[in-house]
Amino acid sequence: MNKERILFIDALRGYAILMMIQGHTVGVVLEEKLRTSDYAVYSVWNFFRGITAPAFLFASGLIISYLFFLCDGEKRSQRVRKSLIRGVVLLFLGSLVLVKPSSVTQFLSGHWDGIGFYKHTMVLHIIGVALLVTVGVFKVLGNRTRWIVGTMLALSLLGYFGHPWLASWQSGVGVIDFFIVPRSGSVFLLTPWLGHYFLGCAVGYVTTKWRWYADVKILVALIIIGLVWSKNLYMVHRMIIGMEWFSADGLVLFQKSYDQMYRLGNVMTLTGVIALLALWGKVPQWLLQSGRETLFIFVFHCVVVYSAIFGLGYATLWRRELNGWESGGLSLITISAFVFFACKLPLWRKSMNLAWLRHSSASER
Repeated sequence: MNKERILFIDALRGYAILMMIQGHTVGVVLEEKLRTSDYAVYSVWNFFRGITAPAFLFASGLIISYLFFLCDGEKRSQRVRKSLIRGVVLLFLGSLVLVKPSSVTQFLSGHWDGIGFYKHTMVLHIIGVALLVTVGVFKVLGNRTRWIVGTMLALSLLGYFGHPWLASWQSGVGVIDFFIVPRSGSVFLLTPWLGHYFLGCAVGYVTTKWRWYADVKILVALIIIGLVWSKNLYMVHRMIIGMEWFSADGLVLFQKSYDQMYRLGNVMTLTGVIALLALWGKVPQWLLQSGRETLFIFVFHCVVVYSAIFGLGYATLWRRELNGWESGGLSLITISAFVFFACKLPLWRKSMNLAWLRHSSASER
């Protein structure tokens, strides 16, 4: 098969990664008294912030699966090897950006309890595990496409609906519990977040067979379905809460699954809107390039915003100290800086012969 440039995937990832930067920046530096739903601006910001991770995971699954399905024979074997290495690298980087100078000091002194990087999970861990699972599925099932797609859908359903069960179950195996059992500081667990990734994988297969992203009617329908989905799911959620079916702990677990099912509707709407803009040629090049450099942006934003590795950044300089205008201005400056570096990276790679640092994009041939 020939690879086609599907710009909306890069645009979707670009939007998600830049929204993540502004969300994390404001989330770190905004002063405490403004963090309340009494402020309409904060409520709107908090809503859109919640779409970032689901959209990014969905787009990641879509592009990874899309590239896998377009390969066969030796090319697929090369894709498997490349993705296997990338999955391991993502797991390593996910732990690296949780390291702080205090972690190193405690490690050298033999005090393991205060070292955060082996206790917490983050989005790079989730994508790394998901990528390794994807490699395993393609390796085991070979060219049995229907079985592969069915497995992706089953894993997506497990991601969305399996959280209440898996989160309350402990296998006793540290590596497994690390990714499925809620713990202090772990924002991302395999469930329910993998629901978005593996649904994206299933859509990736559809994308190789059907140019749905180039049909205005389909995209408008996707936008409407997403809006209706989120609205009706919210109503069902309120009804279930009112029936008091869950204990306090069970309600917390149910809420996490509901949140991601609700966000699925947001992802549908966002995907439809961005695909329409891409179809009409309204997506700027800097957004596309940002979507092709998500790994670079994510890793270094952790250093800048969360003071990872070196212990110097926004989290140490202005943690919850800035007002709304200052927080917004700082996030805009940060976004602009990362967009600049993302646009310059291809030239720097070429001049320094660092092609191996190139991140996979939806527009690669």
